[in-house]
Amino acid sequence: MRPKPSIPGPANPSAPASALRVALLACVALVVLPACQSRQTGKLGKLVFSYVADDDVTDFNKPIAVGGRLDVYVRQKGNNKPVTITNAGTADESVLKVRNFEPAFFTLEALGEGNTEITIDAQQEDGEVVEDKVDMRAAKPQVLKMHHYCTKDKDAYYLTGQTIYVPYDMELKDTESVIGYGYHPIEFEPKAGLTLHKAGKNQAHFKLTTPKDAQTVTINSTIDSNALIISVVAEDLIDGARYEGLKTVLVNTKTPVLIRPTIAGKPVCQANTSMNATSKTTDICSVKALSTARKGDDDTQSWGWVEIDAKAFGKCTFEVTHLKANAKKGMTSTFTVDVAKVISPK
Repeated sequence: MRPKPSIPGPANPSAPASALRVALLACVALVVLPACQSRQTGKLGKLVFSYVADDDVTDFNKPIAVGGRLDVYVRQKGNNKPVTITNAGTADESVLKVRNFEPAFFTLEALGEGNTEITIDAQQEDGEVVEDKVDMRAAKPQVLKMHHYCTKDKDAYYLTGQTIYVPYDMELKDTESVIGYGYHPIEFEPKAGLTLHKAGKNQAHFKLTTPKDAQTVTINSTIDSNALIISVVAEDLIDGARYEGLKTVLVNTKTPVLIRPTIAGKPVCQANTSMNATSKTTDICSVKALSTARKGDDDTQSWGWVEIDAKAFGKCTFEVTHLKANAKKGMTSTFTVDVAKVISPK
C-alpha cells in the first residue's frame, strides 16, 4: 500500500507527491481522518461495505492476502447511518472466514485462494434488522515492492536503536494490489538484524526496530526476489543536513519544514536526533525545533521538523544544530528561506 505522510511535508523533496496516488491525495485532502476507504453497496442494496485503502480506492474487490486479515465496516445505505452487526458469515470458510465482528465492523481472515460471498445481518437505528451480501476474494501475493521514505536508493541509512517504518506494496503479477494486515512476507539477513513489530493493522509499511549496534541488514522478500538494504549507523556519524520543504513561505504564517540529517551527502531516514534551531534574522522570522509530533503506527516522518514563524517580508536565515553529530561534538547547519507577501488581486 502507498505510504501516507503523518505530518505535513514531503517524504521525498524531489517528488513531493510521488509517494501517493492521485486518488489518495484527493481523499486525504478532503477527509484527512479517517483514511481513504474503498466502498461498495451490498448486493441487496441495504448496506454499504468499506475498508481502509491506500491504493486503487475505486476497486473494492481487491484480494486479501492469504494469511492476512481485513476489517470491513458496515453502514446503512443511503443515509450512511451506523448499524449494529448481529451476525456475519461466509459461504466458504476455506477461503475467507469471519474471525470476529463488532457493532460497526467485521474482521475477515484469508485462509485460501478463491472467491466467496459474505452475508451480514445488521440492526438499523430504527430497530429493523436487514440482511445484505457482498462478494470478496483472497489470493497469495506474488510481488512485494519495498522502498525507503527518504530516498529512491535500495540502500539507506538509519540510526541504531530506533523504531523505523519501511513502506511496501503487495501485488499479483498483473500488478493488481493485494490488501490486508498481519501478513509479513519478509525475513532479515542477518536474522536478528531487525525486530519486526507484528501487531497493528497498518497496511502501508512494516514497523521495525533497528539493532543497538551498527551493521548492515538486508530485508528479503519471501515471495519474490526483491530486497531492501538497511544501513544501521551511530548518530555521531552524521556530518551534514539538508532542507526539505517549501522554498518560499508566506508572511504571518507558521510553516513546518524538514531538516534531514545526512552522512556523506546521503539522507538518514527517520532520524530521531537531538537538535535545536535558532533564527539569525529575528526581525524576519523566528524558528523552533518541533518535538516528535505524533506517536503510533503511522509515525513515519515525525522527526527533524522545524517551525518557521514568518513575521516580515525578506529572507529568513536560521541555524539548526544536531547535538550528537560530528563525533558527538555537534554540528550546525545554516539555511535561508524566502518570506513572501500575499498579494490580493485588485
